[in-house]
Amino acid sequence: MFPFMTNQMANRSRLALTERVGPFGGPVEADETCMCGKRRNMSNTQRRELGGTGRGAVGKTTVVGARDRETNRVAAKVESTDKERLQGYVSDHADSEATV
Repeated sequence: MFPFMTNQMANRSRLALTERVGPFGGPVEADETCMCGKRRNMSNTQRRELGGTGRGAVGKTTVVGARDRETNRVAAKVESTDKERLQGYVSDHADSEATV
């Protein structure tokens, strides 16, 4: 899945990505991150292909997640980072009365 993860970390990530959980009722945390290796660890060919794109999310996989603080249940998904999709993901995983 991600080459820099340990087996335990990769297994937990797979489980979180495949498990479907209902809406969270407690205080909910939501965040996204970009998963990929560092540019300094890439080959010169890969760095040239990225060109002058800086150190941002170009060429990286975005994972969005939500966590219920009361039950410690987590839901994660590989998702794009546009506003509508992220807000839709949070509203799908957080109860309408939950604090986000």
